Amino acid sequence: MAARGPEGSGHQRKGETSLQPVQRRFGTAFAWVACLAVFAAPALAVGTSQAATSAAVPKQSFAVVDSDGTLVRGSPDVLSSSNVGTGKYEVITDHDVSDCAYVADPGEPGNGGSIGAPAFTVTALRSTTTAGVWVHSFDGTGADVNLPFHLHIDCNPKGYWAVVNADGSVSRGSNKVAGATHPGTGVYDVDFNKKVNKCAYTANVGNPTDGDPFPLTVGLAGRTGDKFGVAVEVQDTSGTPTDASFHLDVACGAKALDAVVDSTGAFVRGAKGAASIHLTTGAYEVDFDRDVSGCGFVASVAQPGSSGFPAQGTATVAGRAGNPDGVFVQTFDLTGTQADRPFHLILYC
Repeated sequence: MAARGPEGSGHQRKGETSLQPVQRRFGTAFAWVACLAVFAAPALAVGTSQAATSAAVPKQSFAVVDSDGTLVRGSPDVLSSSNVGTGKYEVITDHDVSDCAYVADPGEPGNGGSIGAPAFTVTALRSTTTAGVWVHSFDGTGADVNLPFHLHIDCNPKGYWAVVNADGSVSRGSNKVAGATHPGTGVYDVDFNKKVNKCAYTANVGNPTDGDPFPLTVGLAGRTGDKFGVAVEVQDTSGTPTDASFHLDVACGAKALDAVVDSTGAFVRGAKGAASIHLTTGAYEVDFDRDVSGCGFVASVAQPGSSGFPAQGTATVAGRAGNPDGVFVQTFDLTGTQADRPFHLILYC
């Protein structure tokens, strides 16, 4: 009688058909493959999840919202917007924004009109979700009013942005933020580790976390004798300097879509091919070398240089009628009079 091979060998056992040894070999091999797959799968899933989380947080986002809370346009990560009370809005994204800066500006979503009056906004993290931004809009007196607005969200860790507490300490910022100081009531200096004197600055009063900020305005300027700093002045609607936290967004470099314009309408610096026109008192047109009608525009009253803070005022935005390459900017004092003011304009597309 022939000797029987050991179990698991390729030899035929008693009572087996000629195919069964082959089936056993494939079954054993499949079991080992399945076992390896079980151990490998968690590592693969974790890696995929981490990559998806990283990809889900864009460097910069924007939303353009109508006065009734309708989301008119925005970056792909912006999911929705709504009006939750007079002058009060939420903008919801598909990612965590708690480590970002939020700057908003009253502005028409299209090119068929303008705000036509002094108006400003403040921002905060939405209290019900870390994926949402709170925007509150006011008229020149600080009263709640429903207004359309443009919102920029900057999450770029290598960008130029900072969220600064009322005491002058930095709540959070990009890796280019070197620090901040509080030299006087309502006055702040934000320092970067790269030169920003050739950049554009926008800002608004805003909480580092959730909660509804007070109606306060912001004015900006370069730092005297310091090419690395931005000076910020916070005031109440009567013009009194007031301590408050704020969000600052700075656009630098050849890829930035921005413009710095003085009160006479002269183009000081900004994107290649950009130009500006002074249309009438407190009314300006800024033209770019491309169609910007699908972008979000944010403007702030700000000096082109470091010659002190500008007179208190507000800047509002809209698309330029009949010109998809243009942005219409209006500036006002807080009494309601259209008044010439210097401004910085940043576009996200």
